[in-house]
Amino acid sequence: MGKKEVGKYGQPKWVFNFKKDYSENYKVFSLETREYSDEVKGVISLVDLYDGYYGVRIKDVESAEWNKSFIKGLEHKGKNVNCKYTEVGTNLVAFACQYSILKGLNGFVQLKSKTTTIKFYQEIGFELFDPVNA
Repeated sequence: MGKKEVGKYGQPKWVFNFKKDYSENYKVFSLETREYSDEVKGVISLVDLYDGYYGVRIKDVESAEWNKSFIKGLEHKGKNVNCKYTEVGTNLVAFACQYSILKGLNGFVQLKSKTTTIKFYQEIGFELFDPVNA
């Protein structure tokens, strides 16, 4: 996504500010379908890491509001029964893994998770890593 397009994906409509991520040299990608190519289903920002920690770092990943499993502000008590597409976030993380492979980084992906989302990331295959005690 280029500078002009990324400006659409910021607050208040999106929780994360992908325009800021882009200005910090993260690459920003959107998930779309062929059927509705003008409707973004989710957005991810990532950067290649070749020094220190090897892989691709995900900074932010977010589903569009109508694709979120839970209604904002109600935590896990406000299940979104009108979800248009499911597993958007999981597909964006899978894209990051594929991107890592294409960049020669062996599919390694890292992110800094909020405490409330650690379980979700473990369920899709992430492992906890403590760089201080590694």
